[in-house]
Amino acid sequence: MADANISKNDLENVCQALGISTEGVKSDLVQRLRKHLKGKNRAFSHESEESYRSEGGNSNTQLLDDGLETTEMQNLSSQAKTLKELAYQSRKGNATGIPPTREQSSTPSIRRSEPTHAQTENKKKRPLPNEEDGDQDLISNQMLIEFKRLENAMININDKLNTVTAQVQDTRHKVEVNEVWQKHKFEKARDQHEYDALCKIGKELDLAMESRSTVEVVNHIDLAREIAANRIFTLRVAEEYGWDIASALPDTQDNWLKGKDSLIEKAKTLVEVKKTKRQRIYESSKSSNFGRWNDAEKFFRTNYRQKTNSFNKCYICNGLGHYANECPSDPNRESRKYHPNYQSKGYTTYYNKYKNYEDRNRDERKLD
Repeated sequence: MADANISKNDLENVCQALGISTEGVKSDLVQRLRKHLKGKNRAFSHESEESYRSEGGNSNTQLLDDGLETTEMQNLSSQAKTLKELAYQSRKGNATGIPPTREQSSTPSIRRSEPTHAQTENKKKRPLPNEEDGDQDLISNQMLIEFKRLENAMININDKLNTVTAQVQDTRHKVEVNEVWQKHKFEKARDQHEYDALCKIGKELDLAMESRSTVEVVNHIDLAREIAANRIFTLRVAEEYGWDIASALPDTQDNWLKGKDSLIEKAKTLVEVKKTKRQRIYESSKSSNFGRWNDAEKFFRTNYRQKTNSFNKCYICNGLGHYANECPSDPNRESRKYHPNYQSKGYTTYYNKYKNYEDRNRDERKLD
């Protein structure tokens, strides 16, 4: 019978059968049944002890027949289960007893197989154990065991429920604390670090205020103190050595007051390693990428530009080395056909100079 199969209705039926009150909850019924069974076991052991004591002093004839059996039952009178088994065996005739040695007397000996009239009368007078009482004792003992199992199961269930309830409350409280101390992004890394450190300290203090045990309170306060101490140490290092070394410090510093010198040396070493690594990367990239760029630029200047310079022809005079806006010659007729209204800047200046020269020569000829 499992613990979960015992319901309150079954307990009420058992109490009614035993004449016990059925008022109260399930645990009250269990306690009443336990008290009733304990009292009944004591009464049964007391009655069996008195009955077997009275049987032990009836006659010498009965002691001759069942001397050993009576001695064993008197020694085990305090145990109800053993008495029941012995009584059941004696009723079936299976109990074995060795009678003590008889004293020699003048009366003739009586055989074991032929009992006398007094023996038969005493056996008739002996009260036989009731089979129903034995079955009821077994049922009562089994019920007592099952009740104990049920009680232990209920205690375990209550402990588990209390543990789960405490975990749910702690989780809910942590969520509420996170909502109070919300995350926020800053542009500067230094401001972000300051804000995050203050939020962590505030969270730990809130959790310490709502903790149930003193151990949890002390742990949260120690953690908040450690965060504040680490931040103070970082600010001191940044003020004295710069933020490059301060940023190289680990997030958590154990015994920061004692080992601050070693932490600073480690941070300096880490910064030097980073600087040398960056310098090597810069030199390698300069020798590879920038060198390739210089070679390509030289090749472009020496080859491509020389070829393009050969194509820099004036489309008016087809001359090399100048463009159309700097052309000094008169455009030919074919170009006039295609560009009748075009006069370049170079052509205009050249034409004006030539015209002035011709006018001066004409005037000199007239004077001559």
